[in-house]
Amino acid sequence: MINTMASTVATSVEEAYFQAVREYRFVLNDDRPCSLQDCYDKDGFLISSKYEDYLTKEDELEEAERNRFYCAVDWIEEEERPFQSKKLRKKQR
Repeated sequence: MINTMASTVATSVEEAYFQAVREYRFVLNDDRPCSLQDCYDKDGFLISSKYEDYLTKEDELEEAERNRFYCAVDWIEEEERPFQSKKLRKKQR
């Protein structure tokens, strides 16, 4: 029973990580400007709506990257968590 619970937790941690990666890629590949250079028109004037989209995208990318990082840390910690000793399992019964 303990092994089943551990694998369920590990699976949900893995799923959370892959979901975070998908969200990051979604934001990265959307149609908003990816660089400040994309916010200027051909005459060199800044297009304010594109600039606002660029800033929003940068904020969302930062948040998605942070979420991806912490999900990866959770997954690594889950993988490295030592198994309970037999003595500890006997005390729990």
